Amino acid sequence: MKLEIDTIISLLATIADSPDRGITIVDKIYSIDPKKINYHLLLMIEGGLIHGWDMSSGSELSVLVDRLTWKGHCFLTHAQNETVWNRFKRLEKEVGEISFDLICTALSRIAEHVIKDGIHTKEMIQ
Repeated sequence: MKLEIDTIISLLATIADSPDRGITIVDKIYSIDPKKINYHLLLMIEGGLIHGWDMSSGSELSVLVDRLTWKGHCFLTHAQNETVWNRFKRLEKEVGEISFDLICTALSRIAEHVIKDGIHTKEMIQ
């Protein structure tokens, strides 16, 4: 199965919006295949985006999610910022497919540039 960034963002947003801890995300999202959800949740645990537990048995994937980590909140905030996300998508078109770690780094750096551009613009107006 292939890592899909849009699936990760959807899952992070669902977890962030859930008031519950110790949840099974499969019960909250019906538009994504449960196998794909659990696969991505396992990757998100490995990548440090969420805190959760692998409850899989045999070939059946199952993940119990506790919460987003600090890294998960930061990643989601950057990804949900329209300016940051649009700049990232333009960059991605130029360079092609990149690793998840590089996606995280790129989103953070783009967010920093957006903030610096905003501060610079504000200083020019004043």
